[in-house]
Amino acid sequence: MINQDNTINSTLKSLEDLYLEKKYDALIDNLIEHKNVFYTGHFHYNLGTVYLKKGNYPAARYQFEMALKSNFKRQEVFHNLKFVEESLKKSKGADDLIIHKEIQEVVFDYVESVPFSYYLSLSLFFVVVFLILRKIRINAGLTLKIFFTFLVIFPLGLSYFSTNDLGHAISLKEVSVKEGPSDIYEEIYRMSPGTKIMFNKVKDQWLYISRPSALAGWVKKEDLATF
Repeated sequence: MINQDNTINSTLKSLEDLYLEKKYDALIDNLIEHKNVFYTGHFHYNLGTVYLKKGNYPAARYQFEMALKSNFKRQEVFHNLKFVEESLKKSKGADDLIIHKEIQEVVFDYVESVPFSYYLSLSLFFVVVFLILRKIRINAGLTLKIFFTFLVIFPLGLSYFSTNDLGHAISLKEVSVKEGPSDIYEEIYRMSPGTKIMFNKVKDQWLYISRPSALAGWVKKEDLATF
């Protein structure tokens, strides 16, 4: 155990030295080689931070999104992700950040950004309120019971069904978006690097972009980093 701890400490010191010396390419290689030293979310956060330092905003955005998906939802992850998104917007990259979105898409984006634990806590809160009302002998009629049942189920259902059937991906380079799932179809537009999309169909290694709706079309799976 002592030898293992010494090895880990030596690895972390080496990574820290590379970071301070701004040898970012070597740092990326070493992080990937020693990714088992970190929790998954922490690894993606560290890798995203290095890409951010390099100015590779599409790759940084992908890594920070992966960190959040791995439940590494610390303030610095949200802060860095916001900085990356603002940087992409200023450079007119990341099409999803600069297009006009339908109101329902704005709502879904907000729902997705809120941690599932929040919806779970909200549902538990309504359960507690209902139990307190029963304890103090407030008579809950059928209508009130149905209402509280709705309040308990709705937050969890909203979180689950809003994005459960959707996959996520980010373009790390400029990508061709087609009218159909084949190279024989006409190109609709070229997607900017750093664009985040959601897809709901997969056909022969092609993904159909369903959200944002303004970016709808087919794109090769190999051209995107999915998560």
